Amino acid sequence: MRKVLAGLTLLLTVLAGPVFAQTTQAPSTAEPPQRRPAAATNLGDTGLWVVPTGEVLPARKWSVSLYRSNVDYEQGFTDVSVWPVTLGVGLGARAELFASVRSVVR
Repeated sequence: MRKVLAGLTLLLTVLAGPVFAQTTQAPSTAEPPQRRPAAATNLGDTGLWVVPTGEVLPARKWSVSLYRSNVDYEQGFTDVSVWPVTLGVGLGARAELFASVRSVVR
């Protein structure tokens, strides 16, 4: 009986060792999330529907951009370049209006 009790005590001591080896956590200083500037995609939107951030332009702020998208099709050795021009305007805290126009397609 003593051997069983000693073995059980040893087993519990070994299993409880990692619990006592852990350190206490320091109190976290909660910082507000960083606000990153919204950048438009080549379709004109800044993230509410497509880009995973969900950030939009602030109210009455605007964004203009020019992109070049290139696709190479193996079939027929076709090289397609699209140059969209985008414009976005913030309408409020949670809405924006954007447009994209393909200026050159070749």
